[in-house]
Parts: sequence; C-alpha cells; structure tokens
Amino acid sequence: MERRSRTWNADPGCCGIPGDAFQVVDVYGDGWGMEASMISPVTGRVATTHGHSATYYSDWNSGNLAEGTTVYIQLCAVKGTTEDCSAAYSGHA
Repeated sequence: MERRSRTWNADPGCCGIPGDAFQVVDVYGDGWGMEASMISPVTGRVATTHGHSATYYSDWNSGNLAEGTTVYIQLCAVKGTTEDCSAAYSGHA
C-alpha cells in the first residue's frame, strides 16, 4: 500500500519536531485519507489527514511517555466508512 506513510519520533529533533510524537502524510489525491492511531499504550492519540487535500502532512501528535515504553502505532487508509489498516508498527519512547 504505497500511499501509506507515518513517522515516529522518540526524541525531540531539529526544526521543532517533538519527542514521543507521530504524524502521517497523504501524497495521493485519490479520496483516501491517512490515519495513524497509537494502540498501545492506549492513549487515544490519532494523527490524520482527513479533510485535507494531498499532499498533506498531519500535525505531530505528541505526549510524554516514560523512557523505554514500547509503543504500537497502526496506520489506516480511510475513505468514508471504509478503512484498510496495516499491521501495527512498534517502536520505543
């Protein structure tokens, strides 16, 4: 699924990129949006391109996590009530 892209950033980086943060990008104007959800730990955090024209980078969705926490983020292509989701990506805070 080439339209999918998400980025996890464990530590603060250059240019104001926060730590413990993720974002998604949608580069195709095909009517599908991108949505990434942190599924573990359960935080309710979501980054989305919904409602924006391609090419669009979502805002960074950030929140402090304990150092070393394992995170799982799932990426979904969404269109109306249809979604097509990837396996969860794992990383560390």
